[in-house]
Amino acid sequence: MAAAAARLISRLPEEIQAEIFLKLPVKSILSCKCVCKLWFNLISSPKFINDHLNLSIQNKNNHKLMFVDKESVTGKPLMYSIDYASITSTPDLSCEYLGEKAVLMDYPFEYKKGMKISILGARNGLICFGISVDTKTSICTWNPTTREYRKIHHSNFHNDPKVYCDAGFGYDSKTGDYKMVTIADSKTSDYCEVEVYTFGLHLSKTIHTFPHKYPIYVSSHVVFLNGALHWISCNMSKQDIYHGILTFDISNEKLMYVPLPEKCILHPEDSKTGLYKAMGVLGDCLSLVLVDAKTVEVWVMQDYGVRESWTKRFTTTTQEPIIQYPYWTPMLSLKTGDILMYSYDGFALCDPKKERIGKVSGFFQENICIVRVLTMITSHPQSYVESLVSLNSGTYVKKPRGQKSRGVE
Repeated sequence: MAAAAARLISRLPEEIQAEIFLKLPVKSILSCKCVCKLWFNLISSPKFINDHLNLSIQNKNNHKLMFVDKESVTGKPLMYSIDYASITSTPDLSCEYLGEKAVLMDYPFEYKKGMKISILGARNGLICFGISVDTKTSICTWNPTTREYRKIHHSNFHNDPKVYCDAGFGYDSKTGDYKMVTIADSKTSDYCEVEVYTFGLHLSKTIHTFPHKYPIYVSSHVVFLNGALHWISCNMSKQDIYHGILTFDISNEKLMYVPLPEKCILHPEDSKTGLYKAMGVLGDCLSLVLVDAKTVEVWVMQDYGVRESWTKRFTTTTQEPIIQYPYWTPMLSLKTGDILMYSYDGFALCDPKKERIGKVSGFFQENICIVRVLTMITSHPQSYVESLVSLNSGTYVKKPRGQKSRGVE
């Protein structure tokens, strides 16, 4: 039956065959790839892969969220994936519900004691990790859909503890290259150093030096949007302290700044109050969450790069000091108007209409607070899509678990 259907479909024009395959779930597409050489070549073609990627990006229901936990005893990383559709289809974000929907993933490297893992970003279905064991470091890119991965051993990324650096992963649409970018400084000059690693047949490295004093603060969470990587930063001059968003254009490899909202709760004189700042993407727009002692604000930049376009989406004020809200990141804008937030404990919903924040659905392993916070700092949740993008490595994770696992057992 399958062979007869394959012969029948193969008689159709190639563009019709491609349209049929593009309507299938990605698992079915990968199965069709193994049916015959003709289908293998069609599905492996750059045009088909690009068409499938564009459809996946456009269909928000196909997006997934990957987040990381740690086993409370061994410290081994646990990576989970959950469909956006599972989150947006119910107002109940209880730990039981999310635990049933979250899928435990097989990551493409063997865990070793003392291993430190940083998730540097996700783009076009590829996820990039920075891995360090003692003084040895490596970079791994992985497509969790096809299970293909590529690991570059003993790179010199982030292996000098004396140099403070923060890394992000992005895609250069002009050249088709994937790049990892780090901002580093020896703190001995008024120059900021940016290292760009380009993923090709081999990993190439370019160093740019910009006449900008290294910020006194750079966020560990990096956001990729509109072809640029974004870090929240803080600079100090003789007169005052300047808060802003540091950006690096992946294609032009230029360093720039995006201003924060003019009328937000952040002011230069508040710099020592421990105000928390984090970025995200809501509705394809750059978003910002600000938390001080008793106030939470969520802003969205509706016209990218234009300071006047910052719009406050959510605000709430309490009489009691806010202690559970720090380390929150805006993740998703739901059809109901609610905003999905991620914290070191789990997920919660912000209701702009009622100006309140719902209960956190804390379904992670029962680690102490500092472990959860450190895990979030180095491994922020990543939004990604199912794609057929190849790393041209020929190496694959051997056997997917394909099983659902609760975060708390």
